[in-house]
Amino acid sequence: MVWVFTEVAPDEVPPLPAIPDSPHRPRLRGTQFEQVWSTHWTRAMENMLDAPHLPYVHRRTIGAFSRSAARGWRHDGHRGAGQRPRLPHLAAHRRAIEGSWLDWYRPHGMVLNIPVPGRVMRMHVYCVPEGPDRVRMMLTSARSFGLYNPLFKLTDLVNARVLSEDRRVLEDCQPPEVPRPRRRRA
Repeated sequence: MVWVFTEVAPDEVPPLPAIPDSPHRPRLRGTQFEQVWSTHWTRAMENMLDAPHLPYVHRRTIGAFSRSAARGWRHDGHRGAGQRPRLPHLAAHRRAIEGSWLDWYRPHGMVLNIPVPGRVMRMHVYCVPEGPDRVRMMLTSARSFGLYNPLFKLTDLVNARVLSEDRRVLEDCQPPEVPRPRRRRA
């Protein structure tokens, strides 16, 4: 990854952001998916971090059984490299699965750990700005099982479909950029 700071003087460059472990490791199968969306990168990143949208935007795919679980979604606060909410929606209609987490790598990256007992399943998503209202969505998934099973190619198709559901919503979102937070008056 290459980080470019375009809005600061060379002597004011902030420290490099935290970078997650690579999904490309021995004994993991990784797949990659990229798409350019007509939306601001802040909307795309906000969407990737918004767990409660799953039962509504993704009601026909990954959110099909998570409407009741989304009511119990909660935020555990700041940990490590970023925000780490608990994700009970991953359990669908069952109780939350231990080991699920989502780390936000500011400003525009995230890693989602999907718990599979004794195995690795992670998704890395980056929302890379290409212009004022264009973002390159880069998704890399990695898993330690089904490495040579051709049926696991279906997970790539599911990932593409899930992203297309997000894209439909985000390209019509107004205002295009997430508004900056207002300061509270003392």
